[in-house]
Amino acid sequence: QLLFLILKYPEIIYHSHEELESCTLVKYLFDLCNSASRAFKTLSVKNCDCNVTASQRLLLFNTTRKVLKHSLEILGLKVLNEM
Repeated sequence: QLLFLILKYPEIIYHSHEELESCTLVKYLFDLCNSASRAFKTLSVKNCDCNVTASQRLLLFNTTRKVLKHSLEILGLKVLNEM
């Protein structure tokens, strides 16, 4: 589900721009965060048996982080690198 949401990102950006509605992007971000949270709980990277699987999962989470960062910058929010 997380991967499908990431693939919908260009479409969401397009619709948000065409309708001039930021709520479209905000709703997408809520869905993306919920899906990322569920995936993070179930898909372990550290204790994974296969290096290929671990690297693919890490790539998925890194891509999610980049999509979130880009979306928040579009909304005008400053993104923290660390907490």
